[in-house]
Amino acid sequence: PVFPQVMRAVRGTYSDLSDSGKDSVASALLGVARYAAYTLDFDLNLAYFVQALSRISPEVEQWPDLEQLLVGAYDKSKSHFVRRLITHTMGNCRRHHYVSKRIQDFGSCQSWERNALLVSSYSLTDEGKHWRQHNKKGLTDFERLVMEWAGERHNEKRVIPV
Repeated sequence: PVFPQVMRAVRGTYSDLSDSGKDSVASALLGVARYAAYTLDFDLNLAYFVQALSRISPEVEQWPDLEQLLVGAYDKSKSHFVRRLITHTMGNCRRHHYVSKRIQDFGSCQSWERNALLVSSYSLTDEGKHWRQHNKKGLTDFERLVMEWAGERHNEKRVIPV
């Protein structure tokens, strides 16, 4: 399978590219989504695609289109793994409106998504802090551990790996 290998190469080398190279990659990924969307119908390909997108800075010109693509992929996908990747990507990119909207559905989410929302809630600063305090009693022991881990990473200003 060529597609996952290409996405892994993008994910692994994106940070080493020049600004114009990064713009070219962002445009190419957008082109894949627009003109070869059938490739993303498979959860595995979509997961690799989201991982590649997670490396792209929200400052690139194409980001609004890429963000819309991620939102659409989340809504379309039934894969909890893909949804988790998208949630982490949006949290890492400080898409507050997205994370804020998703945490409203926390109670109906599957465990992978719940954990991603706990982690991403740290991008919401005060809103996330109040939300975590309010929902702490309903968390499992593992979810509390995830929340503690995410808090430590957030305090160290470390990005959550996608």
